[in-house]
Amino acid sequence: MMNEPNKIRVIAADDSEFMREAYKSLFQDQEEIEIVGTASDGEEAVILAEVLQPQVAILDIQMPKMNGLEAAKQMASISPGIGLVVISSFDNTQYILEFLRDRPVGKGYLLKASLGKVNDFVRTIKAVAKGWTVLDPQIAQKLLEYHAARASSFLAPLNDLQREVFLRIVEGYEDEDILESGSLAPEGVDAQVNEIYERIGLSRDGQHQRRVEAVLAFLSQTTQGR
Repeated sequence: MMNEPNKIRVIAADDSEFMREAYKSLFQDQEEIEIVGTASDGEEAVILAEVLQPQVAILDIQMPKMNGLEAAKQMASISPGIGLVVISSFDNTQYILEFLRDRPVGKGYLLKASLGKVNDFVRTIKAVAKGWTVLDPQIAQKLLEYHAARASSFLAPLNDLQREVFLRIVEGYEDEDILESGSLAPEGVDAQVNEIYERIGLSRDGQHQRRVEAVLAFLSQTTQGR
């Protein structure tokens, strides 16, 4: 297969042939993403990642020979810069915390129920390729609802608009996409994002690092005691 320039090179691993073919079909018309290989189990996925050196790997969490979490861990040790997207039927926060524990940058956790939302899927792949950390929108909402008191305390320094923007950051939205989903003027997004980081006590380091820290802080505050 000839690699197309300027496309994010992606491999996909799932023990279901239907899902492997679905990934190929889903991204075949995408201008920014190219599926360069597929694997049917975790071990094959690790080998494929080492041989093809993709920018992003999509991994089903439940696969024979090696599950998606272990495959992700081995891929990260072989290719530290690879972006990793785990696909799961479960919104179990322990899986999420285990996935993010060693190296949170460049990782996304999506639910299978969300895969039909192509724009969200594409957004996640692009975000992890940049080194961001992304949570499925359903997971973010569950954490807000199930741990309302802790989430409310964590988000207390933010006004309503800033809370909306913060959730878009957690879900991997670009600044221009945040514009489309809210009521901010273009020059206001950067200012709001920087103020959000300051209000929740994040460092003044680069935007990419603070995006990762924002997701980790959200998870940490809403999953305490689990």
